[in-house]
Amino acid sequence: MSSQFLPPPPELPGLPQIVDAQTTGLRLQGTLAKALPPMANVGSMTNVRQMEAEKFAREMAYVFEISKSYDKASKRVAKAKNKNTERYSKQYSKGTGYQGRNLSSRQAAKKRASKYRAASAYGYNPDQAMR
Repeated sequence: MSSQFLPPPPELPGLPQIVDAQTTGLRLQGTLAKALPPMANVGSMTNVRQMEAEKFAREMAYVFEISKSYDKASKRVAKAKNKNTERYSKQYSKGTGYQGRNLSSRQAAKKRASKYRAASAYGYNPDQAMR
């Protein structure tokens, strides 16, 4: 309260200024939405969820290492099978290197021998029948 006969009250440096002193302003003063600082452990004040997340991450890493080793072994087996199949096909196909020629000449010799046996079985002269 100020009066014309009283000196003005001194300013107090530590007190905040009241913006709205009416009843409507005082009633709504503490209801504004304020963000609270985050709490590390909310609830029962234990870190159970964090421990479960760490356990899950460890188990996932372990399972991933196992599946990685399975994939590596599977690729090794597939590579060995492909290499074996390729080597076999090169070895026994006609006209591919020394082994291929050797096999085809053996097959030709078997064919000639079967003709010779057939001719002698039917009573022909095998040397005359082969011409």
